[in-house]
Amino acid sequence: AVSFVLKRFDRFGVLSALWMLSVLGFVAAALWAAQFAALLAVVFVLGLCLPAANSALQAIAAVAYPPSARATGVSWANSVGKLGPVASGLLGGLMVDAGWTLGAVVLVLVIPVAICLAATLRLRARSRGPQTEGLSTPHPLPTPASERV
Repeated sequence: AVSFVLKRFDRFGVLSALWMLSVLGFVAAALWAAQFAALLAVVFVLGLCLPAANSALQAIAAVAYPPSARATGVSWANSVGKLGPVASGLLGGLMVDAGWTLGAVVLVLVIPVAICLAATLRLRARSRGPQTEGLSTPHPLPTPASERV
């Protein structure tokens, strides 16, 4: 479904909408943490938005980097993205151990998603901004004399 929407609409707009729905979902989940039925409904929405946003990130990362750094950039994006689950498990355990309520723990999750939203909006603005003149497209390096036939 995300691929279908990404083909037809602005990729940064789609990702921004997914992040915004996730922020609203986390706030709603924090407010309704004591009401099980409402919490289930909100978690269902979060279960749709967060994986969809992560899927969209893969497609956006491939075009966000200049061609000369694309492979390295996408690899770094994937590698750094793997740190999130490790850090969230560690920090979540510390918050539960400290006696935080479910609502407080869920509300803290707004912070990384809001950072993702801000970064997406910044990338969107950068992609629509004026292009700097003088930047040339990358050209292949000349073949060394020892390899010329």
